Amino acid sequence: MSFLNINASETVKLTNKLEKLHRSAMPIAVRSTLNDAAFMARRLIIKNFKSNFIIRNRTFIQSHAAANKCQNTFDINRMQSDAGTIKGKTGAGDLLIKQEDGGTISRRRIPSDNVRQARANRRLVNKNQYAKKFIGYKNGIIYKSAESTIVKSDKGIFRIKRGGKWERWYTFNRSITITKHPFVDPASNETASKIESMFEKNAQKQFAKYLNK
Repeated sequence: MSFLNINASETVKLTNKLEKLHRSAMPIAVRSTLNDAAFMARRLIIKNFKSNFIIRNRTFIQSHAAANKCQNTFDINRMQSDAGTIKGKTGAGDLLIKQEDGGTISRRRIPSDNVRQARANRRLVNKNQYAKKFIGYKNGIIYKSAESTIVKSDKGIFRIKRGGKWERWYTFNRSITITKHPFVDPASNETASKIESMFEKNAQKQFAKYLNK
């Protein structure tokens, strides 16, 4: 996360004015700036993620990107806000670290594009329709109709269509090498480039508050 240097040449004049204005003016301006920075970073994380990856679940990144506000204190030395990715209820957020830095992950069941449906193959087939049927079945035929047969083996799950043409639906126990696609670091860097202007904005709010009394 980026830092606010209140002693930087660009902000030192505002800092001096705030300290003379009111004892709470400076802490409030700093705290508001750090909070603004955290929420800007979260918005940028979401934006960068959507630009870098195919979105299959529209709410995934919103629920796995978080911003934490500063403690409600007037002690500037204790103020800290942050933004980043979180584990989430399913633990899927842990894999986002691999997307950021690159590396290898192991997956128990990897869906193929053949089990994706509407809207340009961006959403998985309803889990209740297929995925739950796979759990607990031994190798062999797990579903059969006049149009196709679904077969499970130790390598994965396949659909065999009428006429013999087949397609892979899921691959089991496979390691995947993830190419580095940074989306958190760029968000932090962009936020850092704007944090001093955020401080100026919040300082002006304090000037307006006390000078208009």
